[in-house]
Amino acid sequence: MKNIESKHFEIQNKHTELKHNLLQNTLNTAVGIANHFAGQIPSATYTFVDLFAGKGMFDDGTKGSPVIALDVLSNYLKSSLIKNFKQLKIIAIEKDENNQSELEQNIENIMKSDDVANQILFLTTNGDWQHYSSTIKSHLKTSNSGFIFADPFSTQLNMQNLKSLFKNVKYHDVLILINNNALERVLGLSDAKSLNTICEYFDVDKDFVLKLKESNLSNAAAIRHLIKKSLENVDKDYVINIALPRTRNGKIENGDRFYLCLLTGSVGVSDAYLKTYAEIKGNKEIQNNNGQTSLFQGNVEYEYFNLCETIKAITKRNEIISLYELISILYDDFFSWKNANSKEIPTSINLRTSLNILLENKELDVSSNDFIDKRCKLKKKLTTEAFSSKSNLSKVNLVYTGSSFH
Repeated sequence: MKNIESKHFEIQNKHTELKHNLLQNTLNTAVGIANHFAGQIPSATYTFVDLFAGKGMFDDGTKGSPVIALDVLSNYLKSSLIKNFKQLKIIAIEKDENNQSELEQNIENIMKSDDVANQILFLTTNGDWQHYSSTIKSHLKTSNSGFIFADPFSTQLNMQNLKSLFKNVKYHDVLILINNNALERVLGLSDAKSLNTICEYFDVDKDFVLKLKESNLSNAAAIRHLIKKSLENVDKDYVINIALPRTRNGKIENGDRFYLCLLTGSVGVSDAYLKTYAEIKGNKEIQNNNGQTSLFQGNVEYEYFNLCETIKAITKRNEIISLYELISILYDDFFSWKNANSKEIPTSINLRTSLNILLENKELDVSSNDFIDKRCKLKKKLTTEAFSSKSNLSKVNLVYTGSSFH
């Protein structure tokens, strides 16, 4: 009889399709941006690491994460006019022996029929990825940039060990699936084993978890605190948590069952991630309301419903704030699948639209005119260039004026 993990690969569930859509689009942008900067580096290498690789293909013929990565890197080789990477690598580790054996066969079949894929070094092995951490680290350290994907089953993650992989690799993006539903169940238990599971998963001490359990927070809010705590000291400019649903009886539920967490130093990668999320949310059949569940102020949960109003609230608290600082605050949140309207997700397009509305209404002012559209003589409008890099974001300073023509 097949176990739950093996059954997972029979048919790709709808929420898995959403997750893989986010992975593919984000990785595709990450490779393109990394390729641009790799032109300055001799013998540049890009490495994709899949810590829970699975079989590579579902039984229904749809592609799993290691094959998606292979597709992205193959398309880079086929379509990029300027290829700055001298080597592309994929490291795929799968704990289940049967799954890993099928992964090897699936990759071998792809390599036979695709000469371009043959140019990519594909390394795979069976076992717990933590047993190979030193090997993975050596590959990452000799790669100028890369991508780490961690999609564990249920609660099978040790955040301390995961963080050690990308501790000293600045230009490697990280995408982590966090099973909020499973973690809430474990957090609700009172036995020592469950407590230890939570502590190891999030790399936090028992006293912190016990205080959360004794507070009036819901388990869902406590998990968000634990995610926040476990990632507070990572060396990445942006940490973005977006909620995903689960599939039940073949249909998407309207609930925040998983968090997909991106850690990156690139505003371009962040934007691609959020744009994809906004797109899939925009295609939802049902929108309950225009609300977006926000993280917390102290221990109190609250909601904000409008990106313009949220920007005003943030700028009002600061005498002057750069666009980079504003975006960092907006990104540092948990975006709800249940409630967030796609137009309120802080993509560069949505942010520019909201900021230009506030500038036009004179509710905000810009102290630097470097990225103001010169064609607009009567109205101040931020250009797309303002959002193109961290450097540009840091040069745009916003001032709350409080006045409005509404």
